[in-house]
Amino acid sequence: LIDDSYNASVPAMKAAVDLLGAFQTERWLIVGNMSELGEESIVLHRQVGEHAAPQKFEHVLTYGADTKVISELCDGVHFETHSEMINYIKQNLDQAAHQHHTILVKGSNDARMYEVAAVLKEHYS
Repeated sequence: LIDDSYNASVPAMKAAVDLLGAFQTERWLIVGNMSELGEESIVLHRQVGEHAAPQKFEHVLTYGADTKVISELCDGVHFETHSEMINYIKQNLDQAAHQHHTILVKGSNDARMYEVAAVLKEHYS
């Protein structure tokens, strides 16, 4: 588990995507909104999605209105609540317990992705 849930910007998101792309495991990109982007927010989230799409991550999960474009570009799943996302993760991890997974959780602090990371740490550490 790579918990990078405190802060997010376009360069930091792209760097996180690149880091996750270096792993040879079942890869999970779990992202929340980048905040304080103003009118360019959707365009900037799209840039992250376009950067991530060629990696063909096995799992791309997003939370927050502007991240939906990332899920769309990466054939991922978008969630309206943290609890829905956590339930999805648990169900899929439990079914694939025999595989090695690398999970990266990233987002601005106000997206509260640290809540998702905390549950994962509690259940799978």
